[in-house]
Amino acid sequence: MFKKMIVLLGSLGLVSTSTMISTNVVSCGDSNDIKTLTYNQGKGDVDVITLLTDNSTNLGSDKKPLQVNNSKLVIDYPDTKGKAGVSNVDNNFEGTQNTSFINLVEKNEYQIKVEEIFTEVKDMQPTVNVNDSTMSSYIMTVRGTKDSSTLEVMFIKQTIGVSGENITCTNSTDYKLTVKIEVQ
Repeated sequence: MFKKMIVLLGSLGLVSTSTMISTNVVSCGDSNDIKTLTYNQGKGDVDVITLLTDNSTNLGSDKKPLQVNNSKLVIDYPDTKGKAGVSNVDNNFEGTQNTSFINLVEKNEYQIKVEEIFTEVKDMQPTVNVNDSTMSSYIMTVRGTKDSSTLEVMFIKQTIGVSGENITCTNSTDYKLTVKIEVQ
């Protein structure tokens, strides 16, 4: 059962794996009680945009940093709708995923940079509950439209559950902040 959970997380882009599974799946849904992100002391919109435009940022399927020109978005960063790596799993959530932010117990360099900006990120810990066969982890997304001078930054909690051959997935936007696009 744990192996199925790892495989599913890999198909959702949270863990790297080449294994595929076929099961009965309940699609990922949304549940909302959204809190506003807050900045650590001395941090602000410019720090977010500086990080998101850095070459270490991988947004969406093209894995490029945030595209801005004259403090406006060059392209759309829409909500994610569609199938994940496993062909029968819907994986819909707000925004375009930033795959540089990987919410693991052992933090990567990018996650540490994000924690330096946002107060709440240090408390976003992945969990595995063997008793009820669930795993939770956070993803970071951005959403905005071309020519906009603002974008939304969101942290979405993905909870995966396995019961026999059934897999459930819930996406919950826990934190959101509108950021003004300012380039240093």
